[in-house]
Amino acid sequence: MTDHGAETVAHMKQCLNDVIEHILPKRALTYQKRAMCRFKHKPAEMSMRDFMTRLRENNSYLQFFLPFDANANLPMDELVDIGKFAVPLPWQREMVLQGYEPADHDTDELVNFCDRLEQAAASYEKPKTDKDSIPCKLKNKSSQWCQICNMKNNPTEE
Repeated sequence: MTDHGAETVAHMKQCLNDVIEHILPKRALTYQKRAMCRFKHKPAEMSMRDFMTRLRENNSYLQFFLPFDANANLPMDELVDIGKFAVPLPWQREMVLQGYEPADHDTDELVNFCDRLEQAAASYEKPKTDKDSIPCKLKNKSSQWCQICNMKNNPTEE
């Protein structure tokens, strides 16, 4: 702090930048951008809307990496590209089948398209039956028929 002169807000920011420069690796911004572009995948339990919101939030933090450039953020077309390859393969196939090219759209349109895919997947999920909720303990090759499992593994009473 004393190297920067009087204790002012501007000098305090310079001190914080010096600490960040000392702690972060030299090419931290490059590494972070590379990781975002290559290794981001949407978790199965997360909606596409939440994923893209989190991606935009992570993108806004890039300006705080060395060299502290306000223009260090990835452009929106790269965020769309990350979103395109972060979704599951069946969704990517559906994009091809429907002739949907994410590069021709913005992030909001990609999110809306993926929202429709999420809703369609949820509507086609197999409904749970009573048989699915009743556990049936398997035994070693019993000759008695189980009506719950529809298998010869143990009696229905068990």
